[in-house]
Amino acid sequence: MAPEVSKSGWDTIKRNPLPAVDAYGYGTLICELFNDSFTSQEQALQIKTVPGGMSIHYKRLLNANPKLRLTVGGFIDQGRRQGGFFKTQLITFTEGIDSLGLKSEGERDEFLRYVQCTCLILALV
Repeated sequence: MAPEVSKSGWDTIKRNPLPAVDAYGYGTLICELFNDSFTSQEQALQIKTVPGGMSIHYKRLLNANPKLRLTVGGFIDQGRRQGGFFKTQLITFTEGIDSLGLKSEGERDEFLRYVQCTCLILALV
């Protein structure tokens, strides 16, 4: 439960940004993914197991002040930026597969060449 809700009850949502409670919940989910559990905000703010590029934005999801809390959409946008924590080969591959039917023939060929080159590189490693 978000700190403001546990302290003041659910009526506090009316006085704060609507996405704040969801953002806190998303932060606790990330905590559980990297730590196997979420026990407290203090434990969640120990970022040893959260990847470095993600940790700054992750901490903003868990900000005790709901008005300063990063939204889930903002977190995802940060990860999708050039060099962001969601810019990995696996995510690029799955997003490409998801939209393969929407691509032009040239875009499909380019994507399939990318996949082929990536597979060759991984086979050599």
